[in-house]
Amino acid sequence: MSIFEYDAEKEYEKMHHTIRQVALAEGHAKGRSEGRNEGYIEGQIAIIRKMHQTGKSSTEIISVLQLEESFVKAVTEIVHQSPELSDAEITGHILSSKADN
Repeated sequence: MSIFEYDAEKEYEKMHHTIRQVALAEGHAKGRSEGRNEGYIEGQIAIIRKMHQTGKSSTEIISVLQLEESFVKAVTEIVHQSPELSDAEITGHILSSKADN
């Protein structure tokens, strides 16, 4: 390529496109990671709900699952007060309360 063939606008567009692609890839990776985390929490909530519904105490659930006491107690309290909520809805409540702290 000679100096006369250089197109600054074209090179700028290539660079800008590359930067956008990198940003998109990082955003997708972050979204996948957050989704996996949310799914993991929702799974824990489903197990806590089932154990709670079979009469297990918070202490027993904490002992068996080796989870944080505050998390288990928050879930069992929500399940007790609002049994109609789905595991996904409870996950949303838990995650929003974490974000508030």
